[in-house]
Amino acid sequence: AFLPVVAAISAFTSIEGLQASIPKVAEFVMQYPDLATTWNGFMSSVALSLVMSFIPTFLVLIFQSCFILKAEAALQHRLQQWYFYFLLVFVVLVTAVGTSLIRTTEQVIRAPMSVFTLLAQSMPSSTHFYMNYYTVQWATHAMNVTRYVNLVKFIFLTCIYGSVQAREYSEPEDQDYYGMGSRSARFTLLFVVSLVFCTIAPIMTVFGFINFAMCRLIYGYLFTY
Repeated sequence: AFLPVVAAISAFTSIEGLQASIPKVAEFVMQYPDLATTWNGFMSSVALSLVMSFIPTFLVLIFQSCFILKAEAALQHRLQQWYFYFLLVFVVLVTAVGTSLIRTTEQVIRAPMSVFTLLAQSMPSSTHFYMNYYTVQWATHAMNVTRYVNLVKFIFLTCIYGSVQAREYSEPEDQDYYGMGSRSARFTLLFVVSLVFCTIAPIMTVFGFINFAMCRLIYGYLFTY
């Protein structure tokens, strides 16, 4: 059910898709070709990251409603496992699945060995998308070090409570998205992307190195302070 959402994001965040549905976009592309290229490069990655950020909340609601969890750590562990599977399918393997999961599954069932041909045909053309995906994650890391969500909550709550109570209520971060389970799943996915695509585009290892160097610096600081 989520696959059409991902396909729609890919269609409506590309300049080509927008030109087909909104005629005035073609005029914009003619006037500002550089902005159109920038839009094509980053908007799909930004939109996909934004949509995927809501998934942990839904998974937590499911786990809390349908399972008996003995501790918060058990919830984070379960979230890490299933959120990673979700990301692996809908961020990495979606390039091979395309817009029809059922059709692709039927093809693989009829000829199991065709999965390798399917991946070989579809994955090389998506390397630039994942490079852009990495750069979007760098921006996310840089935003996290500012703890902007807590700051916004503190400023808003200060208008209602005193600064002392507002500080207490603004902590901690949302554990659905910023907790250890969700964060570990996203970092594991980025590591998998580097491993999968490094043989196709060796520069992907450089993107992965920069990403995890930033993670070590930023989250090491947040963990300590």
